[in-house]
Amino acid sequence: MKKIVYLFFLIVIVTISCNKSTDPVTPMQSSEIVPLKNTIFWQFSVYKYDASGNINYASITYRMIISQGSSGSNTVYKIKDSSDYDCSKTYFNCYNSTGGFYSTSSDKDNSYQLKYKYPGNIGDTYNYKGFKMTLTAIDVLLTVSSGSFKCNQYSGYNSQTGESFVYFVSPGTGEIKIEYIKNGTLSTVWELMKYK
Repeated sequence: MKKIVYLFFLIVIVTISCNKSTDPVTPMQSSEIVPLKNTIFWQFSVYKYDASGNINYASITYRMIISQGSSGSNTVYKIKDSSDYDCSKTYFNCYNSTGGFYSTSSDKDNSYQLKYKYPGNIGDTYNYKGFKMTLTAIDVLLTVSSGSFKCNQYSGYNSQTGESFVYFVSPGTGEIKIEYIKNGTLSTVWELMKYK
């Protein structure tokens, strides 16, 4: 009788364990590719590489929405980037609108440019701050320390400087990973550590 009871509980535990969803993938269903609310906060690990591919240093950068205002009919958000490596702080403004996510170079700049076309189709191209941007993939599964995400992949290339980057952006969460490439060599990588 004890064996039957033990076997019953073992089967129940295994069945419950098998029914739990362990899929941490965030859904691609979102009206905004980068969610913009005053409480939104992102923390990134940042790695810089030398020409040999070795990490020069690692730091943490924080990105936080600190205020909101308006520009025409758009609700505009001011974002602060701050790094624990060099204690630097930068600011830029952004908003979501028809066609995607728009941002400025700084909080003093009033010329908004499309940074992430959303929704979009693979192969869509546009210009962003001297870079030719291309939506190169949709639903890319990417795992970082904060979880696994389905991302849109945007690639940018500046033909005058030779610089390029790849952004992995998950609709409803924002930037998950950013890779900067200089002279054909990976120079900097940002990875999302946490967000709220």
